[in-house]
Amino acid sequence: QPQGKTKIINSLPVDKLSVSGNIEKTGQLLLIKDILVVFTDRTIYGFDVKNVASPKEIWKINLDKQGQLSTARLYQDKIYLITQTGINISRPCPIIPLTSGQTPLSIDCVEIYHPSTVIPADVTYTASIINPGDGKVEKSVSVVGSSSKSVIYMSNKSIYITYTYSIDQAKFMYGFLNEKGKDLVSAEVLKKLEDLQKMDISN
Repeated sequence: QPQGKTKIINSLPVDKLSVSGNIEKTGQLLLIKDILVVFTDRTIYGFDVKNVASPKEIWKINLDKQGQLSTARLYQDKIYLITQTGINISRPCPIIPLTSGQTPLSIDCVEIYHPSTVIPADVTYTASIINPGDGKVEKSVSVVGSSSKSVIYMSNKSIYITYTYSIDQAKFMYGFLNEKGKDLVSAEVLKKLEDLQKMDISN
């Protein structure tokens, strides 16, 4: 991908290796049948590469200026796109993580999920199913989370976005020792940890 171009190379047969076409964009790539999807920093492009000598841009998705691409997956000829959008404290909702062509994906506050546990949250993750033929969003779901230490994993049935949170160490130790480690500490220590749960004090 030199000089901001993606080269389409005809690699077979090897002795006739040649450049068949060029695309004036560069980034991560997904190929779905005759559609080549190029992920740049702020924009996602769909190119029809059926005629490799003359690829045609057929759709474009622009990401929000507060957002970025987290990752993308290809599954059953659909693009599963994960973006993260920074939380605007003065105007948190609606968020518009992306615009497909001229159509913005607008998400109201009541449509954004949050973990049942209180966590530090500085971004909203949005998982979207994109039709590679026209770049349209077929379905999406959003959840608040943290931009740091999150891991994204996709199985054939679900998308998982992890988050971290801090817990009361005394509560954690008591729960673990009471359930799994009664032989590791004395009954006296366990009782003291239990009593800590009843005190109205800070962590």
